[in-house]
Amino acid sequence: MTTVGAGAREIRLRDASGAFRVLYVAKFAGTIYVLHCFQKKTQATSEGVGSMSDDSFVSVWDAIEDTPAEAENMKLRSALMMALEEHIRTQGWTQAEAAHRLSVTQPRVSDLLRGKIHLFGLDTLVNMVVAAGLHVEMRVARAA
Repeated sequence: MTTVGAGAREIRLRDASGAFRVLYVAKFAGTIYVLHCFQKKTQATSEGVGSMSDDSFVSVWDAIEDTPAEAENMKLRSALMMALEEHIRTQGWTQAEAAHRLSVTQPRVSDLLRGKIHLFGLDTLVNMVVAAGLHVEMRVARAA
């Protein structure tokens, strides 16, 4: 798809209901820009829209990160961030309450809730999960 430009990628994913999704993204200097996102309703390809690649990915991180190690790191970080966000929401904590309980600043909680994943390392997120009264479990398996 020449109109998208250099550096753009096509990501194909299936969600829990089996719906087919195609996302067009470009990554520059650690930032991901979503160019176009839609849910496929049919198997047909729209006129003028071609496929950029035949690659398919289990996770969006596999598609947008440069190495498998970076993708795994992002998967872990995103899982921890989602668990924290859900816990904060279900506890009914304000950002100020969450900050106090997690021993971080309120702007840090705001960054977490806004999904600013690039601002959080694994160590920090594990510490926050434990401070929230949660437990982290990890499973290591052979790569597919």
